[in-house]
Amino acid sequence: MKRVLYITICMVLARVVYSANAEDNAKAEVLLKKAESVYQLEKYSQAQDELRHLLKSFGSTLQAQKAAALLTDIYIRSKEYTKAARVVERFRRYYPGSRELPRMAYLNSILLMRGSKNTEAAEELVLVLNKSDSKSLHSQAQRALYHLVENGGLAPLALQDASDALENNEETQARLIELLGDLYLRQGQIYAARAVYESWMEEFSHRSEASRVEQSLKRASKERAAYVSVALMAPLSGELEEIGQTLIRGVILALEEYNLRKGIRIEYHLIDTE
Repeated sequence: MKRVLYITICMVLARVVYSANAEDNAKAEVLLKKAESVYQLEKYSQAQDELRHLLKSFGSTLQAQKAAALLTDIYIRSKEYTKAARVVERFRRYYPGSRELPRMAYLNSILLMRGSKNTEAAEELVLVLNKSDSKSLHSQAQRALYHLVENGGLAPLALQDASDALENNEETQARLIELLGDLYLRQGQIYAARAVYESWMEEFSHRSEASRVEQSLKRASKERAAYVSVALMAPLSGELEEIGQTLIRGVILALEEYNLRKGIRIEYHLIDTE
């Protein structure tokens, strides 16, 4: 008898909770639709009011996650960057597994680029490319990453890291590696440019861009190295790999900073001592 009563009470409570959640979702959906409508009309102040009300009253709903992303977008458009950054921080704290995470990562990349934090911005854009199911968002992130690279916003090492972090995205990875070769070539790091183009041809020779990269490789092969070339020797594999990689990264960062300040005087190539 007690077991039957217990099950009955649980079923009643479940129905009450479900009913309450359904009601909250319905109210949140109305607010979200209203906010989206006025957003389309560029009535950002009114949209902000609706979105803040939604987040405050129905923060546990799926609509709240979409509202946070839309509110961040509005703050950026309104040049209220500090407010936008706060929403991003709170979103990641309260909704770590949200499907809106790629969209928030894209918006955060805009904030980071405004603060000249280009390496962090590239990491956010790679997250979008790896996780987003939206073709339009994927395309936006791809264009933003290319723009960042083509305008000299990333150092070679950061560009290489971004390319390595991409998952199942041959098109973007191929383009980034090609841009890395172009970057080395512009900087006068001829040996590095040749190595990158050769690596590209080995991995992506089946792509339509192969003829263009082949021409870049021929151009790099004809160039004379105008700067001092040094070999960086360290254990890059084996038992001491972690130590060697750490040392090399530190030296490369120092060389790149020196090159940027002094006008590109030293180029390097790696030698594995293992």
